[in-house]
Amino acid sequence: MRTGGHFAGSAVLHLADAAEGRGALLVGDTMMVLRDGRRVSFMRSYPMFLPLPERYLDRLLAALDGLAYDRLYGLFTGLTVLEGAQRAVAEGAELYRSWLTGTATDPDQD
Repeated sequence: MRTGGHFAGSAVLHLADAAEGRGALLVGDTMMVLRDGRRVSFMRSYPMFLPLPERYLDRLLAALDGLAYDRLYGLFTGLTVLEGAQRAVAEGAELYRSWLTGTATDPDQD
């Protein structure tokens, strides 16, 4: 499925029967599974540290809308969300968007 993001042709692979029939996504480097295996983040360019613009985030999320998946396999070995991947993507996108738009609450700034 083409999602755009890192470049116009960026894609994820949806495996509907994976994860014991709950579905899985294989993602590249627009959506990155974090080392804790529970969260994801987003980036336009890792080598240049360019954030993913909000309109690209919206396009990526719209492309995933309606897909059933519970597992997310990241770009690098061992970076996997084993369960709750849809929730991890939604929560990661919400947090990412809050920092893009300046609405995030910085816990260090109380």
